[in-house]
Parts: sequence; C-alpha cells; structure tokens
Amino acid sequence: MSNFYQWVSKLLTTMGSKNDAPTFPQLPMPSQTAHDHFESYRVFITEHYQEKGDTVWEYSKEKGLEGNQINLIIKEKRTIFLIHTKEQSEDISIHDIHNFEKESNHFLKTHPIFEHYTIHLLYVMPSLLLDESSYKYIKQNSHISYKIIK
Repeated sequence: MSNFYQWVSKLLTTMGSKNDAPTFPQLPMPSQTAHDHFESYRVFITEHYQEKGDTVWEYSKEKGLEGNQINLIIKEKRTIFLIHTKEQSEDISIHDIHNFEKESNHFLKTHPIFEHYTIHLLYVMPSLLLDESSYKYIKQNSHISYKIIK
C-alpha cells in the first residue's frame, strides 16, 4: 500500500474514533532527490558568503547550466573565487579537477572583466570528498583549494 493510502487509512480510522478532536496523521514527505539536496547545499553556501558581505553570483543557476563545474562566483575584495559546491557522496577525482580547471579557463577567456583580479578555484563541501590523488594535487597547486563548510 502506498504512503498516501496509508495516510488516508489512518485519517479515516482516526475520524471514526470517539475522541472530541480527531488528530490528523502526518502526510509523509516525498524523499529528497540528489538534485534537491545539491540545491539546498548550494543555497546554504550562497547565504554563507552573502552573510560575510561577499558579492555572490549564482552563475550556474542564472545561466541554467545544471551539471556545470562552476556553481558560484564570489568576489572578496580583489579575489574572484570560482566555486564548485560538492554535496555528493562520491569523491572528487583528479579528472574532475582537470575538468574544473578547463571550464574555469574557458569562463575566464569569455569574461575578460575578471582579468584584473586574482583568480582562485575552490571546492566547497560538507566533508572531505577528495580522493588521494586529488588531495595531493590540491596541496601542490596554489591556484586551487577546498573548504569544508557544514
């Protein structure tokens, strides 16, 4: 029996009781999809940086680029952070990092307004989601880093 029918069944059973005020069972919420979970984390990160007073461009949302490596662009003084928010269980691979770098280079070529800023690539995640080779690569390269924000 589906959750909805179970809920209706409980409702009808409760209504048939002799209680003065029937209690209504809670309708079960649909399970959150991976996309919804990603969106809620991206919104959380957006609000985090806005509360710090940084300028935030919700790039992938505004451009309709779902699956894009660059989700947010943050301006903090004279630094532009190209941010990829990561709220998935699979680790970031070295291949993912190279794709992020490639997409970032393309973005910078098509948006020359940022050429006078310091550019930094940043992965933002709720826990450490880097495989071993990615972790080593990030530690050896100053143009890219990660930040854990819960």
